[in-house]
Amino acid sequence: MPYPLCRKVFKIPPEGLGGIQHHFFIQHLVDARNVSTKSTDELLCQACLEENEDGEGNVSAATMYCVDCNESLCEKCSRHHRRATMKGGAHQVRPLGAELEQELIQLRGSSCEKHKDKQVELYCHDCKENICLMCSAVKHRNHNSDEITEAAETLRPRINEDDTEILSSISDVQKQLEKNKGRNSAI
Repeated sequence: MPYPLCRKVFKIPPEGLGGIQHHFFIQHLVDARNVSTKSTDELLCQACLEENEDGEGNVSAATMYCVDCNESLCEKCSRHHRRATMKGGAHQVRPLGAELEQELIQLRGSSCEKHKDKQVELYCHDCKENICLMCSAVKHRNHNSDEITEAAETLRPRINEDDTEILSSISDVQKQLEKNKGRNSAI
């Protein structure tokens, strides 16, 4: 199956689609798109859902979003994420809404891999990676780069197309599995 971004052929790992290496920048854009396109009325608190797996208890509507955990939360659950007592300190919690998308892009994965004390501000199209200004001046001097937010807007249509293509491929695989199950049961 060809990978949607680079069109290289790859095999689905034995552990399934969850074993495919993530492109975190793209994943953040997809997450931001998913959060911003859903009505806040249809989002449930993910922490409440986990608490009430057995179906007993109340699951509140999500009104907040934890950037660090990538979870939609109700007001009550979001308080725990805001407190500095959580592992690693207080989490970045934001109200759900359309303005969240831009904020997520800016907040997530913001430190440079090579210069941990520098914040990434640019996307290098040639290398397909986020870079800081130091990297831009030294290693990416003659490369085509944009501010991350501009690159995100440029890549958004392609991400949407890739999303559709991936969902279609998953549907095709599921149909093939059902067809194979039908064949096996007829034998």
